[in-house]
Amino acid sequence: MNGSRLTLVFDDPEKLNDFLIAKWKSISSEAIRLRGFFTVALSGGQTPAEFYRRLAGEPEAIPWRKTHVFFVDERFVADTDEDSNYRMIRETLLDIAGVPLGNIHSIPTDLPDPIKAAERYESDIALFFKLSNGGMPEFDLIMLGIGNDGHTASLFPVSPAVNERRRLSCAVTLGGEIHDRITLTLPVINNAGHIIFLVTGKEKARVLRDVVQANSPALPASLVAPARGSLLYLADSEAGALLREKKGERKVKVVPSVLAEDFDDFILKVRQAESFTDYVQIDVMDGVFVDTKSVAPEKISSLNTSLHFEVHLMTQDPASLVREIQNPSLKKVIFHYEADVDHLALLREIGEKRLEAGLAIRPGTTLEECGRIAEHAGTLLFLTVEPGKYGSPFIPDVVRKVAEARRIFPDKTIVVDGGVSLENLEILYKAGVDYVCVGSRIFMGGSPEDNYRRFVKRLDELSRAL
Repeated sequence: MNGSRLTLVFDDPEKLNDFLIAKWKSISSEAIRLRGFFTVALSGGQTPAEFYRRLAGEPEAIPWRKTHVFFVDERFVADTDEDSNYRMIRETLLDIAGVPLGNIHSIPTDLPDPIKAAERYESDIALFFKLSNGGMPEFDLIMLGIGNDGHTASLFPVSPAVNERRRLSCAVTLGGEIHDRITLTLPVINNAGHIIFLVTGKEKARVLRDVVQANSPALPASLVAPARGSLLYLADSEAGALLREKKGERKVKVVPSVLAEDFDDFILKVRQAESFTDYVQIDVMDGVFVDTKSVAPEKISSLNTSLHFEVHLMTQDPASLVREIQNPSLKKVIFHYEADVDHLALLREIGEKRLEAGLAIRPGTTLEECGRIAEHAGTLLFLTVEPGKYGSPFIPDVVRKVAEARRIFPDKTIVVDGGVSLENLEILYKAGVDYVCVGSRIFMGGSPEDNYRRFVKRLDELSRAL
């Protein structure tokens, strides 16, 4: 997972709901700014009911006309049944907030059987997101819960639905007197931009610990691991009682940085990375913005790899490269604040391509200078070296800027790139980074895989200790 993973435990339920409302507003406003609408998939059950009531009664206007509500799962019952998720969400949120009927995408339980209901729901999702065959929707936000048995959505430990990889939605039959269900599948959930688990009550303490800290593969909730989105666990004090770190557990990631001036070196590093990670950053340099010129953009477009990757455009004209680099494995585009470009227009263009958009900031640029643009980017990448070459010296003064950015922008992905070493990981961790990009200390000297695993091990040690 490339995005951040965070666990927060709240002693005060009101503060938990306040935080979640603020998070909803932040995610929705960014989605609406980029695409004109916000997509969310909601879960049923008793846990989120109070949050839905609070959200519906928010005094500050929420743009419900630009909000499209989907459902994570549903029991195969009439929509008036007391066990219906649709009924609960409608009564606690949709009716009160006045969400337009055309923006409510419910699971059709008036069909002859749950299989047909799942097929219809899948068709509805594909139509809304304009998916081609095999495509996956990217919800802006999916809200989940965790059952006592570790299930999430209607993905139960004993159900074949957990292993479904092609369908967007599938039927779940549990037998006995338990209602059949329809659920979103794991590939859909893991493709979301943001995933939030809401977990409350002392009966959930043990399973939450097993999901968050043991990461047990036997528990379907542990299989929620977004490929590039953020994952957030929000718990009350009872549910979080057994967690090692009550204030928050951060898992900082290591992303190998591929900088290559010729094609052979480029391919070598990509193939090396394929053996030990699923995500890399590819540096693109034009010889103008920085002195070095990297492998040609068309080589990146034609790259066939099992990796997902982001590109860091150290170029004077990033807009042309955003249009030129086309690759299904590309997930994020980061360009420089200092480039000669219409920043907001380019951020919007990247978002329209269903890619994450990031802003890179050189060491000499202050937050005061770039803050107005930075607030519109999902990722902020801080260079802790002067860019363009492997092995440039680390600039420690930038760390204060990173910590200040974390304070100002708590919901953004914060990245440090350049000069990262085992020795400075601790100060970067404490500053609040979500992932670090490491180039020369992975690919130059010794085994790249061994070097990578040293960074992972050190970050795991810091996660447990701090």
